[in-house]
Amino acid sequence: MNVYTRLPVTAGGGVAGFTKLLHEKVLVRSDCLPPLLAAGFDRYERFEAPRAPVETVAESRSSRTRRLDLVGIGEVYLKLYSYKSWKSRWRGALRNTGPRRSRACREWRSLEFLAARGIGCVQPVAVGEARVLGFVRSCILMTRAADGFRPIDALLPTAGASGSARRLSADLAGYVRRLHEAGFLDGNLRTRNLLARETAGEFEILSLDSPKGKRARVLRSQRQDRDLASLDRDLRGDLSASERLRTYLTYRGVRSARGEKRRIRRILRLADRFARSESDSRSESRGAPSET
Repeated sequence: MNVYTRLPVTAGGGVAGFTKLLHEKVLVRSDCLPPLLAAGFDRYERFEAPRAPVETVAESRSSRTRRLDLVGIGEVYLKLYSYKSWKSRWRGALRNTGPRRSRACREWRSLEFLAARGIGCVQPVAVGEARVLGFVRSCILMTRAADGFRPIDALLPTAGASGSARRLSADLAGYVRRLHEAGFLDGNLRTRNLLARETAGEFEILSLDSPKGKRARVLRSQRQDRDLASLDRDLRGDLSASERLRTYLTYRGVRSARGEKRRIRRILRLADRFARSESDSRSESRGAPSET
C-alpha cells in the first residue's frame, strides 16, 4: 500500500485549511513530496495552475489533462476537473460535485485498490479537491506517465494490420478476468481507458481511469456483464464477431460457447443499448450550448 502525506496547513488557511466557505486538501505520495515541493506544488492552487511548463493533451467542458516533466519524478499527467458555475455544481450534485467523493478521489481509490492486488494500473502521485459550501469546485489527480504504453483503442487498428490483434484481445480478456476475480467492477470499461505495451510477444495492460470502479457484493454477475458489454461496444470497430467471441471465451476460460449462449446474448443486447445511448448523447452534445 502506498503511503501518502497531506500537505501542511499554511498561514491564512491555505492547503488543507478549512473555513466555513472553503475546504481544500491534497494528498501526495510521500516519496514524491520533496520533488513536488521543489517544483512549486506547495498548495492546492499550484495544481490547478502549475508554474512548471505544461502541455495540454486533452480538454473537455469540465476537464483538462496536462503533461509535465518534473525533476525527481519524471513525466506526469495532471488531470483537473473544474466546476466553475453553481449551475454545473447543482447539476452534478448526485454524481461528481455533491457530498460523495469527487471524481478524482474515486479514480485514485480505484488505482490504489488495483495496485494493492498486483493488478496493472498507472501510478498515482497526488490527489486533491477544493469544495465551496460542501460542493466540489475542482479536483485534481496526478499520475506518472507509463513509458511505452498506448491506449488500446489506438493500438487495435495497428494490431490488426500486424497480426497481433489476437494476442492483444487474449491478454485483454485475461486482464478483465483478473479484475473481476479480485471483486473489482469498472463500471465503464472502455478501451480508451486501458493502456497496453507489447513485450516479448505479450501485452502488458494498465488501467488508466476508473471513476465508477467499486467492489461488488450483490448482483456481481450482472455488473460483470455490463463491463463486458461496455468493452464489446468498443471492440466492434476493430474485431470481427468471431474474434470478439474468442475474447469472451478466453475471459471465461472455456473453449466452446456451449452453455454460454444465454449470457452472450444478454451481453450483446447491453452492448447494443450502450452504443445507442452513446450515439444519442453525442447528438445532444453537438446541439447543446457551451457552459461558462
